[in-house]
Amino acid sequence: WWQRRHQRRWCRAMVASELHYTSDNVAEALRRLPDVSDRQGLPMPEAAGEAGDLAARWQEVMEAAAVNPDLDAASLEQLRAIYNFIEAVIISCGAPDSFEVYEVCFESLTKIGFTLPGVASKELLLKLLEDVHEVYDVLLSCVETYEWVQPGATGLLRLWMLQVLFSVFGNNLSGLILMELMDNDVSGAVSLISFLVRCDQAPFELQSAAGQCLVQLTSADSVFLSKSPEGSEDWQNEQITKLTGMLNRHVNGLIKGLIQFDIVEAFGRCICQHQMSHARTDIIVKYFLTTIHNCLLYCSENQKKLRQHLATQSTIVQDIMIPYVYNILPALYDNPACGPALIEWQNLKATLQTFVVVTFNIN
Repeated sequence: WWQRRHQRRWCRAMVASELHYTSDNVAEALRRLPDVSDRQGLPMPEAAGEAGDLAARWQEVMEAAAVNPDLDAASLEQLRAIYNFIEAVIISCGAPDSFEVYEVCFESLTKIGFTLPGVASKELLLKLLEDVHEVYDVLLSCVETYEWVQPGATGLLRLWMLQVLFSVFGNNLSGLILMELMDNDVSGAVSLISFLVRCDQAPFELQSAAGQCLVQLTSADSVFLSKSPEGSEDWQNEQITKLTGMLNRHVNGLIKGLIQFDIVEAFGRCICQHQMSHARTDIIVKYFLTTIHNCLLYCSENQKKLRQHLATQSTIVQDIMIPYVYNILPALYDNPACGPALIEWQNLKATLQTFVVVTFNIN
């Protein structure tokens, strides 16, 4: 999917956010990389170069970047050598449970990706991701399995694996991309989103993107948009019963995932994390309530289970909805231009709609 759908998408939305890393952050990660690799006894091919050269190569790259973010040919060669070493480590690792090695690899790639904004630098990073995409896809699936058996076993690997995508694709990270990454496993996509939203070390931009992806998973686009490079598959000749069945399976899997991976608790943690920022809280609440409301509108076999879960097994009403309403009402009352265009107005409407649907006729 790297080549099919997104090869040039990043250049239309370069990241402008709080996701910043310094050259020292990169240097520290690169210093840890050989040590972690040595502890695992990984054999390095000759093409990977010497691990001891990483610091000097990075120093040369940063000296050139300080003069011009668009690196010259010599500094690009140094950056390519760094990427070759990291790629060699990823490929040679072999064992899917060597999470410490993978974590420092993707941490290094993420920090380099955000530190070097030049087009040529991004192209090199994109090429690396294309070269290791098979390892990436398998690893991401393995991480979800290991986390299910032993929560916390993979550390922050998922965070760095998603951040490196964010450094390349920016705001184009979507629910459809997550579905492709998880091989159309909606439960796996929800698990990944739940981790990012609840992770207090995740940057807000990434948490916001995860919330937006979750909303997108509630739409039919995440089921029927094509995975072919041409754009959209021909659904015209399919029977409506087959299409309905596909949508129902997706929705049921999505709702089961919301319950299984406790999305309510994840968003509750995220709201608490950003409670000092009204703007951030409004964004997180919008994505959360839109997701819940959209899922409750589907007449699926699991819709009632979701309503019962929200009304009787979660604290969504008392811990999220009611405090949020008390919080935004003064802002609405004091605003002479109050109206449907305000996000506070939209969230109040969504809160009341969700409250009515959640609490209606629960046995």
